[in-house]
Formats: sequence, C-alpha cells, structure tokens
Amino acid sequence: EILQSRINELNIVLQKMSSESQILQTEINKLSLDFTEVANRLQKSPSTQPPTQESSDLEKEKPRKQRRRFGSELTLDD
Repeated sequence: EILQSRINELNIVLQKMSSESQILQTEINKLSLDFTEVANRLQKSPSTQPPTQESSDLEKEKPRKQRRRFGSELTLDD
C-alpha cells in the first residue's frame, strides 16, 4: 500500500512536471522568435551613430608595463 501510494504521488508529480515543461518550451519558442525578429531589425537598420570618443582614446593610450613586486625575483609572467 505504501509503495502504491508513493507511485501515485510520483505519477502526479511527473504529470505536473510534464505540463510545466510544455509551458516552458512554448515560452522559450516565443522568446526565441522575438529575439530573432529584434536581431534582424537591428541588422537591417543602418548605424547612424558616429564613433565615440572613448574608443579613440583607448586606442591612443599606451600599454603599461607590469611592475615587479619586491626584489628581483622572476615570476611566472617573466
């Protein structure tokens, strides 16, 4: 009797999970279509924004040398 009641409980849980899985799959498909639509619109629209000043400032900036910590011991980066 205990095993049979447990089997019944598990079947109920399995049915709930199956229905929730179908709902989630439907939602995922909807979101995927929405994402694809928005991505296509973004690709089709021409970019009218001028290059930002930040990107040109980063290109002009010189790379910094790494400083050694203490003493003259070599590190793994050397």
